[in-house]
Amino acid sequence: MILELADSVRTGVLIIAFLVSVYYWKNYKNSAQKYFPFLMLFATIVEVTGSVRLYYEKETSNFLYNVYLIISFVFLLIWFITILKRKIIPKILLFVFLAATVFSVFTESATGDLYFYMLMTGSVFILAGAFLFFKQLIETDAAVYFIKNQQFWIMSGLLVFYIGFLPFYLLVRNLDLHDYRIGLVIPLLNILLYGCFIIGFKCPSK
Repeated sequence: MILELADSVRTGVLIIAFLVSVYYWKNYKNSAQKYFPFLMLFATIVEVTGSVRLYYEKETSNFLYNVYLIISFVFLLIWFITILKRKIIPKILLFVFLAATVFSVFTESATGDLYFYMLMTGSVFILAGAFLFFKQLIETDAAVYFIKNQQFWIMSGLLVFYIGFLPFYLLVRNLDLHDYRIGLVIPLLNILLYGCFIIGFKCPSK
């Protein structure tokens, strides 16, 4: 019951984030974040489809989530190339990520579980990009106005999510822990992630 409620809240916050991204799109349609509503729409479709299949058909949607993760990681790494001044690093990260994804596709089951090498590489690279962004931010005058910085809030959400997700996923995967409190971690991280996105979409673009 608690897990179902947490998943419902997570899905609700995601839907709100999508609606907010669309409503405020006119304010940032000329910025580097202009394609984020499409990512949010895709995330919403995947999440709702996965939840419905799990609830009514008692089946997981690992293949669908793998496709979503690949697309979202590529999307974010390309976004990093757009917003970071030192573009060579995110370009290298994108190339290595694509190589790790190809490796996962040919060595892991698409339906058995999430692609491990793809997921770990993408998660680490998102953290790397976030740290590069914050380093760049504090070196500019924009750091003074970070509360109203759209990119700051999106990056903060990504940073919080993957800092929490990466060790948690490795722990659960290696120890095979089963507890309802453990099941609450991912929904909570998602709520924090999309909560930051909501704040970001409402901020002036840069």
